[in-house]
Amino acid sequence: PNRQMAALRLGDIALYTGDPATALGWYRRAGTLGVFGRVARTRICEVDGNCLGASESLLQVFDSSGLPGPVKAEMALRTIRAEVYQDRFASALNLLSDRIAESGYANLCREKLDEMCRRVLLEIMRQKSIANRAVTPLRTDGASRNDILDGRDDAARRNEEATLAEKALRLYLELPGWDRGPHAVELADAAADLAAYVGGPVFGGNILSAVAPMVAPADLADHLAHAAELFIDGGDETRAKLVVEYAASSAPRKMQTPRWKAIHKALASVASEGEAGAGKGGAAAPVAIDPEAVTREAAAALAVSNRAKELIKKRGTAPGGPGGQP
Repeated sequence: PNRQMAALRLGDIALYTGDPATALGWYRRAGTLGVFGRVARTRICEVDGNCLGASESLLQVFDSSGLPGPVKAEMALRTIRAEVYQDRFASALNLLSDRIAESGYANLCREKLDEMCRRVLLEIMRQKSIANRAVTPLRTDGASRNDILDGRDDAARRNEEATLAEKALRLYLELPGWDRGPHAVELADAAADLAAYVGGPVFGGNILSAVAPMVAPADLADHLAHAAELFIDGGDETRAKLVVEYAASSAPRKMQTPRWKAIHKALASVASEGEAGAGKGGAAAPVAIDPEAVTREAAAALAVSNRAKELIKKRGTAPGGPGGQP
């Protein structure tokens, strides 16, 4: 009665030891019926690659409807991983978001799978231009490959790009322990670049600042330089100066590089422009405080705080208990 399961696991062992030909033989002996037969079919797909050409065929083979919870989660993650391997990052992102919404992060990415989920999201965010990495129909009328689009105009493509980027950033911020879990620094670096790519460099700088305590001492100077550059790009010189002061106190010897000199030069340029503007009035101009801007900043901070509390409460009452609570 356990022949299917035995064949499946013998195939897994053969694959683990580097013998895909023997693994295929065992997977085929498992058949295609029942839970283990359906799993064996997906293993065959992964080995010979016959179903990987399009998302539609992949989803058909990896259909997880009616399967037990743990097997369903495994099938979902293998589908997402296959989409990433095929550079279909938009599809992988949508699948990951949908599956987490269905079953919760703790159920989908339980225990050792947590690191895999973070690595998948990391690879998606590193693409930045997520929408442009989706597989699109190619024109066959002799047009240059550089001119090939799938019929969407630039505005529609940009809108899709922004939507996908926001979805990736939202998933990142909903990770349990996003600022201290596995791959925390790499994820923050990718999230910061993605935020800057879609027009939010200050948000990216804040992400990098949040994970600074997790950065290895040897990498701290470059990490802080990245944060300072994003703050400067976003016009937030105050935060940039704070990062520079922190870097000067924590890694002063590593601040003599061309990168740091460029940061100092940019801040000095901003300061000189401010002094020039003040000089035209004959006296130093007082620091301008915009009450509305302060109110918006405070409201945004409060919204983030409330969102964090909601996520923590949600994880504490979700199926599986508070295991995923940071």
